[in-house]
Amino acid sequence: MRAFLLTSFIILNSFLTQAQEDSIQFIYGLPITGDDTADDQRSRLHNNVRRVVALPLQELPDDLVRTLDGNDIYSGWRDTVVYLDETSKLYIVPVRYEGGIRTFRMNARGRPVAFDDEAPLGPN
Repeated sequence: MRAFLLTSFIILNSFLTQAQEDSIQFIYGLPITGDDTADDQRSRLHNNVRRVVALPLQELPDDLVRTLDGNDIYSGWRDTVVYLDETSKLYIVPVRYEGGIRTFRMNARGRPVAFDDEAPLGPN
């Protein structure tokens, strides 16, 4: 009987020891499970590089050119370089005015999405 109890105790103890083994993985101190969103963010951050390319006038969409030519607020846009942000598919149009540079972000249809007023220009 004593041998049976001893054997049972050893078997039960081995199961309990195995059950206590930590199988949880951690990244940056956060536990990772199958349905968890705490995955390694470094690869996403490094792959999220904005690609901005300068475009010649011939490659600009006709709707964008019509909008830029048809409104006085964009006057002087032909004297600057228009860029395409390939990540967001927005066209970046810097326009000089007497107070500085205003940068417009527009879609291919010529609709403005955002604009920024940059620091005033110094004396030329």
